[in-house]
Amino acid sequence: MLKYLMDENVNPVYINQLRRRKPDLIIRAIGEPDTPLKGTLDPEIIIWCEAYNFLLITNNRTSMPVHLVDHIIQVIMCRVFLYSTRTWVLVRQLRN
Repeated sequence: MLKYLMDENVNPVYINQLRRRKPDLIIRAIGEPDTPLKGTLDPEIIIWCEAYNFLLITNNRTSMPVHLVDHIIQVIMCRVFLYSTRTWVLVRQLRN
C-alpha cells in the first residue's frame, strides 16, 4: 500500500480532506508523531521518505527539485561504486 508524507508546503486543508474522504489512505504530515519534525531540511525529508517507503507530496518547487536531483545522483553514484568495487573484488579473486 502506498504511504504519503505531506510536507509543510501542502495546505492542511488537503490533508484533512483526504483523510476524511479516503480514511484507508496512509497519510502523514511533517511534524506529526513518527515523522520528521517541522523545519527538517529537505534532504533529510527525502532520506526519511526513502527509508520508510513514503511518497513525498510537496508544493515546494524551488529547493526540493534541486535536493531530489542531488539525492538521486548520490544513490546512482553509490550503486556504481558498489558495483565496480564488487566487480574488482571478483576479478581479483578470479586472478588468484
